[in-house]
Amino acid sequence: MADDSAVVHSQAKRIATASSIEMGSHHTVDGVDSNSNDSSKVSETPKLRSEAADIIEFLHAQVKLTEEALLEESVCDGSLDGRSRRNNFEKIHMNAMSAELKNVRAFVEQQRRAVERIDDLARNPPVGRAGSFFWGFVVFFVMSLRLIVGVSIPVRYDASTVDCWNINELSGVVVSLSLVWFAVAIADKKFLVVAYPATHLVMGPARRKKALGNTIKCVGRLAVLLFLSCLWYRFDFALGLDLGDTSCDSPGDAIARKIYFGSKALLLSVMVWECSAATKLSVDIWVHHLVLIYAVTLTTDENLRIGGDDPATIRANEGFGFCIMYGAAFNCLKEFFIGRFQHCMLDDRAGQFRALRMAFVAHVFNQTAFYIALPIAHIAVAGFVEGNMGSTQIALYATALVFLNALELYILRITLLVARKRQRQSKIPSFWA
Repeated sequence: MADDSAVVHSQAKRIATASSIEMGSHHTVDGVDSNSNDSSKVSETPKLRSEAADIIEFLHAQVKLTEEALLEESVCDGSLDGRSRRNNFEKIHMNAMSAELKNVRAFVEQQRRAVERIDDLARNPPVGRAGSFFWGFVVFFVMSLRLIVGVSIPVRYDASTVDCWNINELSGVVVSLSLVWFAVAIADKKFLVVAYPATHLVMGPARRKKALGNTIKCVGRLAVLLFLSCLWYRFDFALGLDLGDTSCDSPGDAIARKIYFGSKALLLSVMVWECSAATKLSVDIWVHHLVLIYAVTLTTDENLRIGGDDPATIRANEGFGFCIMYGAAFNCLKEFFIGRFQHCMLDDRAGQFRALRMAFVAHVFNQTAFYIALPIAHIAVAGFVEGNMGSTQIALYATALVFLNALELYILRITLLVARKRQRQSKIPSFWA
């Protein structure tokens, strides 16, 4: 039985290699992995698809034989009565083997469905770029639905809530998170299958979840970016973000508050979803998301205001929160290029390098503009020149910026290392060639 188990594991490893299931753990940052583009091996040629199908059939047979052997051994042990060799250790071993066989069976079934789906796509090609745009728009519309409806419906001018929504902030976060869940299902079953038919279906569970996470982050941040861009005329380096009074008397102020707090709920929902759903996230991404979540929360929650309830202080706080939120939203550009990298074919090293190079450029611009220049200028003018920030606020914001930028530089370094590796593999002489 040990030989049968070894054969099963050997064949499982073969099919894992053929279909890009990553058996080991690799260090990944923001979806960038030096082994992340093996997902196209099955889809490269019909020969590999046929080989994968043969391996699947072999694994089915091996699983069945091993289960029969386990059953026979169990029956024999039971018939030996008191002379049975089945002690406590053997029971544990048998249970472990049964659990492992269930895992192998689930793995085999997943690969069988992937191969069948690839063959089906080969016979019935997807609708192409038009379908990609359609399903991409559907994902975008679902994720931004709360903001669209909130801005469109009449404003309750008599509302006394800080965000001028007809529901409280907790309900708003629940609605936003529910919409993110719906968007995830649509992106996984429709959008990515149509946009990347040769790679998405044959990715391993961990890789597929990361690619899906990058897509959701890209679309969600794009929605936040578009809505927050409508508030630039209300931002001032000296005064911060002027959202007007909290009584919602002015239609313009009420809509601005709806956009600001609705965007915050969507952005936090996307990051919370990724931290809970993508279990293979590296520690630096976890810390990065938590820093952003707490930075946005501390600067926008009316019950956690730093520096008091003075209107000038509130505007300065919300100005800093606006800078951080806009930087996080603008990062959708990098997520787009990371997604392109993840779905490149295996032998297209040059394409992988170009996607990572653009991701690197987008990261540098975003960090420089929205995590360094903009918030530092706001702190300098509002805090030191106008005096709208106290020393405690300045110290906390400066600490948060240092920590956040250190994480961003670490992520940028990993992106650059993987890009350099792809550059060498594709024999491109210069990084900017």
